[in-house]
Amino acid sequence: MMKIFPGLSGKAFLLLLPLAMSALLSVPCQAGVMLHSTFVLDGPLSGEVAELSSVQTMLGLTSLDYLDKLQDGGRQGNGLLSTTGILTGDVGAHTSTVEWDLSATSYGIFAILIKDGGKVTVNGVEGHLYSLFEVDGAESKIGSAELAFYLDGTITSTSPTAVNGYIPRNISHMTFFGGPAVSPHAPEPTSLALWFGLTVAASVVRVRRA
Repeated sequence: MMKIFPGLSGKAFLLLLPLAMSALLSVPCQAGVMLHSTFVLDGPLSGEVAELSSVQTMLGLTSLDYLDKLQDGGRQGNGLLSTTGILTGDVGAHTSTVEWDLSATSYGIFAILIKDGGKVTVNGVEGHLYSLFEVDGAESKIGSAELAFYLDGTITSTSPTAVNGYIPRNISHMTFFGGPAVSPHAPEPTSLALWFGLTVAASVVRVRRA
Protein backbone atom coordinates (compact mmCIF):
# COMPACT_ATOMS: atom_id res chain seq x y z
CA MET A 1 0.00 0.00 0.00
CA MET A 2 1.12 3.51 -0.72
CA LYS A 3 1.83 5.74 2.24
CA ILE A 4 0.62 9.27 1.68
CA PHE A 5 1.40 12.30 3.83
CA PRO A 6 4.46 11.31 5.86
CA GLY A 7 3.37 13.86 8.47
CA LEU A 8 0.93 11.24 9.76
CA SER A 9 3.80 9.73 11.79
CA GLY A 10 3.68 6.24 10.34
CA LYS A 11 -0.07 5.80 10.60
CA ALA A 12 0.35 3.66 7.50
CA PHE A 13 -1.89 4.02 4.50
CA LEU A 14 -4.06 7.03 3.91
CA LEU A 15 -6.26 6.02 1.02
CA LEU A 16 -8.67 7.62 -1.36
CA LEU A 17 -7.58 11.26 -1.28
CA PRO A 18 -8.67 13.29 -4.32
CA LEU A 19 -6.53 16.33 -3.61
CA ALA A 20 -7.46 18.55 -6.53
CA MET A 21 -10.03 21.20 -5.66
CA SER A 22 -11.99 20.22 -8.76
CA ALA A 23 -12.57 16.78 -7.28
CA LEU A 24 -14.44 18.06 -4.22
CA LEU A 25 -17.99 16.78 -3.96
CA SER A 26 -21.00 18.71 -2.70
CA VAL A 27 -22.51 17.44 0.52
CA PRO A 28 -26.30 16.97 0.46
CA CYS A 29 -28.35 19.83 1.97
CA GLN A 30 -25.44 22.27 2.15
CA ALA A 31 -23.64 23.65 -0.90
CA GLY A 32 -21.04 25.39 1.29
CA VAL A 33 -19.70 22.12 2.72
CA MET A 34 -17.61 19.91 0.42
CA LEU A 35 -16.36 16.35 0.81
CA HIS A 36 -12.57 16.41 0.63
CA SER A 37 -12.02 12.66 1.02
CA THR A 38 -13.17 9.43 2.62
CA PHE A 39 -10.31 7.17 3.73
CA VAL A 40 -9.17 4.42 6.09
CA LEU A 41 -6.18 4.18 8.43
CA ASP A 42 -4.70 1.02 9.90
CA GLY A 43 -4.48 2.83 13.25
CA PRO A 44 -6.75 5.62 14.54
CA LEU A 45 -5.63 9.22 14.94
CA SER A 46 -5.18 9.39 18.70
CA GLY A 47 -5.45 12.76 20.37
CA GLU A 48 -5.88 16.36 19.35
CA VAL A 49 -2.31 16.84 18.08
CA ALA A 50 -2.51 13.85 15.72
CA GLU A 51 -5.87 14.93 14.31
CA LEU A 52 -4.86 18.56 13.86
CA SER A 53 -1.51 17.85 12.20
CA SER A 54 -3.08 15.29 9.86
CA VAL A 55 -5.86 17.63 8.74
CA GLN A 56 -3.38 20.49 8.33
CA THR A 57 -1.28 18.25 6.08
CA MET A 58 -4.20 16.99 4.02
CA LEU A 59 -5.59 20.47 3.40
CA GLY A 60 -2.24 22.28 3.21
CA LEU A 61 -3.42 24.72 5.90
CA THR A 62 -0.86 24.94 8.68
CA SER A 63 -2.74 27.77 10.38
CA LEU A 64 -5.78 25.64 11.29
CA ASP A 65 -6.79 25.55 14.95
CA TYR A 66 -8.47 22.76 16.93
CA LEU A 67 -11.89 24.15 17.89
CA ASP A 68 -13.99 21.36 19.37
CA LYS A 69 -14.77 17.64 19.33
CA LEU A 70 -18.03 15.75 19.84
CA GLN A 71 -18.23 12.05 20.63
CA ASP A 72 -20.98 9.56 21.26
CA GLY A 73 -22.08 10.36 24.79
CA GLY A 74 -20.86 13.94 25.07
CA ARG A 75 -18.27 16.55 24.29
CA GLN A 76 -14.57 15.72 24.28
CA GLY A 77 -11.31 17.59 23.94
CA ASN A 78 -9.78 20.88 24.89
CA GLY A 79 -10.49 22.88 21.75
CA LEU A 80 -10.67 26.66 21.63
CA LEU A 81 -14.48 26.50 21.63
CA SER A 82 -15.03 23.31 23.66
CA THR A 83 -16.52 25.17 26.63
CA THR A 84 -19.00 27.21 24.60
CA GLY A 85 -21.31 24.45 23.40
CA ILE A 86 -22.07 26.36 20.20
CA LEU A 87 -21.02 23.50 17.89
CA THR A 88 -23.68 20.79 17.75
CA GLY A 89 -24.12 17.51 15.92
CA ASP A 90 -25.79 14.11 16.25
CA VAL A 91 -23.10 11.56 17.09
CA GLY A 92 -23.81 7.82 17.14
CA ALA A 93 -25.87 7.46 13.93
CA HIS A 94 -25.08 6.86 10.26
CA THR A 95 -25.84 10.49 9.40
CA SER A 96 -25.50 13.64 11.45
CA THR A 97 -27.00 17.09 11.09
CA VAL A 98 -24.31 19.45 12.29
CA GLU A 99 -24.92 23.14 12.99
CA TRP A 100 -22.76 26.06 14.02
CA ASP A 101 -23.20 29.74 14.81
CA LEU A 102 -19.87 31.39 15.53
CA SER A 103 -21.10 34.95 14.98
CA ALA A 104 -20.30 35.84 18.60
CA THR A 105 -16.69 34.66 18.23
CA SER A 106 -13.72 35.64 16.09
CA TYR A 107 -13.51 32.14 14.61
CA GLY A 108 -14.90 30.34 11.61
CA ILE A 109 -15.25 26.63 10.76
CA PHE A 110 -13.02 25.57 7.86
CA ALA A 111 -12.97 21.76 8.18
CA ILE A 112 -14.84 18.90 9.88
CA LEU A 113 -13.47 15.39 10.42
CA ILE A 114 -15.78 12.48 11.26
CA LYS A 115 -14.66 9.04 12.45
CA ASP A 116 -16.17 5.58 12.88
CA GLY A 117 -15.26 3.80 16.11
CA GLY A 118 -14.80 0.41 14.44
CA LYS A 119 -13.13 -0.96 11.33
CA VAL A 120 -14.49 -1.29 7.82
CA THR A 121 -13.16 -2.51 4.49
CA VAL A 122 -12.82 -0.02 1.64
CA ASN A 123 -11.44 -1.05 -1.75
CA GLY A 124 -10.30 -4.31 -0.17
CA VAL A 125 -8.38 -2.64 2.67
CA GLU A 126 -9.51 -2.84 6.31
CA GLY A 127 -9.03 0.14 8.59
CA HIS A 128 -10.55 2.90 10.69
CA LEU A 129 -12.95 4.96 8.61
CA TYR A 130 -12.78 8.76 8.28
CA SER A 131 -14.38 11.46 6.14
CA LEU A 132 -12.95 14.97 5.88
CA PHE A 133 -15.08 17.94 4.84
CA GLU A 134 -14.12 21.48 3.88
CA VAL A 135 -16.34 24.46 4.71
CA ASP A 136 -16.57 27.38 2.30
CA GLY A 137 -15.59 30.76 3.73
CA ALA A 138 -19.10 32.13 3.20
CA GLU A 139 -20.48 29.43 5.52
CA SER A 140 -17.67 29.47 8.08
CA LYS A 141 -19.51 31.64 10.64
CA ILE A 142 -23.06 30.28 10.41
CA GLY A 143 -24.05 27.07 8.68
CA SER A 144 -25.29 23.50 8.80
CA ALA A 145 -24.88 20.25 6.88
CA GLU A 146 -25.87 16.61 6.91
CA LEU A 147 -22.70 14.54 7.22
CA ALA A 148 -22.02 10.85 6.61
CA PHE A 149 -19.21 8.68 5.30
CA TYR A 150 -19.96 9.69 1.72
CA LEU A 151 -18.35 7.90 -1.21
CA ASP A 152 -15.76 9.90 -3.11
CA GLY A 153 -14.79 9.21 -6.71
CA THR A 154 -12.08 6.69 -5.82
CA ILE A 155 -14.19 4.19 -3.85
CA THR A 156 -15.29 1.10 -5.77
CA SER A 157 -16.20 -1.35 -2.99
CA THR A 158 -17.05 -1.23 0.70
CA SER A 159 -17.94 -3.65 3.47
CA PRO A 160 -20.56 -2.98 4.72
CA THR A 161 -22.10 -2.22 1.35
CA ALA A 162 -22.72 1.46 0.69
CA VAL A 163 -26.32 2.70 0.58
CA ASN A 164 -27.64 6.03 -0.70
CA GLY A 165 -24.12 7.18 -1.54
CA TYR A 166 -22.54 6.64 1.87
CA ILE A 167 -21.04 3.84 3.99
CA PRO A 168 -23.61 2.93 6.68
CA ARG A 169 -21.42 3.19 9.76
CA ASN A 170 -22.07 5.15 12.94
CA ILE A 171 -20.25 8.44 13.43
CA SER A 172 -18.45 8.04 16.75
CA HIS A 173 -16.44 11.28 16.73
CA MET A 174 -16.75 14.66 15.02
CA THR A 175 -13.92 17.22 15.17
CA PHE A 176 -14.11 20.87 14.09
CA PHE A 177 -11.16 22.88 12.81
CA GLY A 178 -10.98 26.56 11.95
CA GLY A 179 -9.34 29.87 12.60
CA PRO A 180 -9.90 33.63 12.58
CA ALA A 181 -12.77 34.21 10.16
CA VAL A 182 -12.79 36.68 7.29
CA SER A 183 -16.17 38.26 6.66
CA PRO A 184 -17.80 36.71 3.59
CA HIS A 185 -19.01 40.19 2.71
CA ALA A 186 -15.50 41.62 2.42
CA PRO A 187 -14.76 42.89 -1.12
CA GLU A 188 -12.80 40.49 -3.31
CA PRO A 189 -9.26 41.63 -4.21
CA THR A 190 -10.27 41.94 -7.87
CA SER A 191 -13.21 44.13 -6.89
CA LEU A 192 -10.96 46.35 -4.84
CA ALA A 193 -8.49 46.64 -7.70
CA LEU A 194 -11.28 47.53 -10.12
CA TRP A 195 -12.70 50.11 -7.71
CA PHE A 196 -9.25 51.64 -7.20
CA GLY A 197 -8.61 51.79 -10.94
CA LEU A 198 -11.93 53.48 -11.66
CA THR A 199 -11.34 55.96 -8.82
CA VAL A 200 -7.91 56.90 -10.19
CA ALA A 201 -9.29 57.24 -13.71
CA ALA A 202 -12.10 59.51 -12.51
CA SER A 203 -9.60 61.65 -10.62
CA VAL A 204 -7.46 62.07 -13.74
CA VAL A 205 -10.50 63.17 -15.74
CA ARG A 206 -11.43 65.73 -13.10
CA VAL A 207 -7.88 67.11 -13.01
CA ARG A 208 -7.76 67.48 -16.78
CA ARG A 209 -11.12 69.27 -16.87
CA ALA A 210 -9.97 71.64 -14.18
